[in-house]
Amino acid sequence: MIYILIITFLYAISLLSFCKITRPVRILILLLSVIIICILSGLRWRTGTDWAAYYNLFNLGGSLSDYLDYWHFEVGFKFINWLFYSVFDNYSFFLFSIALFVIGLKVIVVRDYPYAFLCLFSLFCISVPDLFPTRQQIAVSICIYAIFNYSKSDRLFFYSLIIGLASTIHMTAIIMLAAPILLKFRLRTILLISITTMPVLAMSFNFIMSEVANIELLNISHQVESYNRDSGYISFLGLTQRVIIFSFILICYFNNSDNYTKFEIYTIKMFSFGTLLFIFLSSVNVFYSRIALYFSIFEYIALPLSIYRILITRKKEHLWAIIGILFLYFSFFSIRFTSQLNNYYDLYIPYETIFDSNFKPVY
Repeated sequence: MIYILIITFLYAISLLSFCKITRPVRILILLLSVIIICILSGLRWRTGTDWAAYYNLFNLGGSLSDYLDYWHFEVGFKFINWLFYSVFDNYSFFLFSIALFVIGLKVIVVRDYPYAFLCLFSLFCISVPDLFPTRQQIAVSICIYAIFNYSKSDRLFFYSLIIGLASTIHMTAIIMLAAPILLKFRLRTILLISITTMPVLAMSFNFIMSEVANIELLNISHQVESYNRDSGYISFLGLTQRVIIFSFILICYFNNSDNYTKFEIYTIKMFSFGTLLFIFLSSVNVFYSRIALYFSIFEYIALPLSIYRILITRKKEHLWAIIGILFLYFSFFSIRFTSQLNNYYDLYIPYETIFDSNFKPVY
């Protein structure tokens, strides 16, 4: 029930994207909406991915060196846990703060766009894990902000520093150092390069991973072994959805690219590359799916952007057409949202809080 209430609330405020409201009012509504969502993350208990592992790390106690010596997580994430434990010693506040950071960064980059409310609704539907963020969700949000900042200033050194920070939270973020090179190409070139090179990457996966594991500086051989044990998977329905969305966004872009801002163009490029990466490589190994997430997550901006630009070109006499498109938009994302819950049912359902008795085992 709690998930239904959230999605209904976010869909209702997403309609504000088509209302004339001032920037301060838009930001205030976005802020309040994000806080409401993040409170749910702070109140959760035994709900979300790897609950036991994250909970045990936070409650490790001791000095900073004790946390840094913990065997599993990246150094940046261990430092954050030590800091919150030392200052607040409250896991619920830690969960709330992390969710606020993860979702907040994703909203900050779109706060000045009129379709920001559509983005918030889309984000929750395609990325339920943001409500229960793990290390990669934190790293992804940092990388999105890095792309946003890079689109404004073109400061490559500062961009690299931000990506370096993200990689201390989750090592896979290091792949985003290549993003500025990717973004220099035109979209058609990106599509051509992706289609011709990704099949080669699929066939070379084992060789690439073995070479990466041999780099002593990274010290990630045990993580590489873990990835090698996890074969990839892509469902026919998931593939079909992505192809339809991808085609729709490309059509909208090529018909109206002159009116896109630099960040919006970057968004389309990142999403396109991520989609092709997912289509060609996610079935090879779960590692490619993790890498694709840094690019495909831009869907939460790319699709609302495309929908919004279509609808604002309609005249008032097409009101029923607009309502129909919005209904299809809501229905489509509701299906995406439901699919996520069903795929990871034991992680999210029931939504247990700190006020509940034990519903689920700790895992």
